[in-house]
Amino acid sequence: MNTITIRIYSLALVLCLAMNVAAQKRQKEIKPRATTSTEVVEWQERHIENLSKELSLTAEQEAQLRAVLEKRRGEASAMRETRRKEMEARRAEQKARAEATRERMQLHDEEIKALLTEEQKLRYDQLRQERAAEARQRMADRRQQQQNRLDETTKKSDVPKSPRKKSDTTY
Repeated sequence: MNTITIRIYSLALVLCLAMNVAAQKRQKEIKPRATTSTEVVEWQERHIENLSKELSLTAEQEAQLRAVLEKRRGEASAMRETRRKEMEARRAEQKARAEATRERMQLHDEEIKALLTEEQKLRYDQLRQERAAEARQRMADRRQQQQNRLDETTKKSDVPKSPRKKSDTTY
């Protein structure tokens, strides 16, 4: 290899390493969303401080802004609690429907078996087990297809996005 080729490869390697270091630094700058009430309050205070500085808010405006943000936080908390309760109710309803369906199917099975001879009952049970296995396989195949589609979508949207900076915050 000649020296020009070596220099080009060396330069490419240095650029790759520099880009990697820059990407890692940007990744560290991205902070996860506030999840605890303390983190939310801290974010709120930083937000008020930033707005106050950027907009030259008066003390009265800061107090009003704090009240608005407190109201929003309370409403968001109430909405989350409502959604949680709705989800619990849906889960309980789904569970009750599934149990009712199982009971109905068992009752129908018993009615059908009452019509059959012992030999037919054995064959009937065997057929039901085969169909159940086929249904489980179809469900597994569907789940795999859904996961594959999700993976494809994720790969398409894996284009790196630049991290938000403090100055990028929308008000």
